[in-house]
Amino acid sequence: MKAATVTIIGLLIGLMLAATACGGDGASPTPRPRATAGPTVVGENGAAATPTPTLGPTEAMRAFDDASGPLVELAIGAAGDSLEFDTPSLTVAAGSRVTLTFDNESVLNQHNWVLVTDGAKDDVSRRGSAHLSSGYLQPGDPDVIAFTRLLDTETVEELNFVAPSAGTYQFVCTFPAHNVTMFGAFEVSS
Repeated sequence: MKAATVTIIGLLIGLMLAATACGGDGASPTPRPRATAGPTVVGENGAAATPTPTLGPTEAMRAFDDASGPLVELAIGAAGDSLEFDTPSLTVAAGSRVTLTFDNESVLNQHNWVLVTDGAKDDVSRRGSAHLSSGYLQPGDPDVIAFTRLLDTETVEELNFVAPSAGTYQFVCTFPAHNVTMFGAFEVSS
């Protein structure tokens, strides 16, 4: 029993030292390139990332190329390794063609950005928790308006969609349990 306890303590100390060693050299991070056409995932230093399988696009995502509304470019990211977005709210006009760049700046966690109907963030997350192969999103979820894939750490994805009708919506990360703190308001004006 005593030997097992010493072994476990030794393993924990080793893991803590390894985690500390991965902290980097304090240099400024190299900016990750911005994705360009369509939902493209770019890994650290421009290397291609391995995304989870892509779900079929939603109606708002399919309508982007044919829409005539004004183009609005938005950027949002994970707030480092805290389970929060770096921006608590976003605002656009109804019918805008939105190009949203999501930067998963976390070095520890995978994240996604999912736009949902108002009040549905927890239901969408709960339904998606059983769907690891589709990035924790239930295929065909009626409350999902637009989404990025589940991004590996330090990756960027660009998402194109048409803003829904005027109202209040939510955005959320649907990785299990992230929805508790990682969400925000998406306001659409008329």
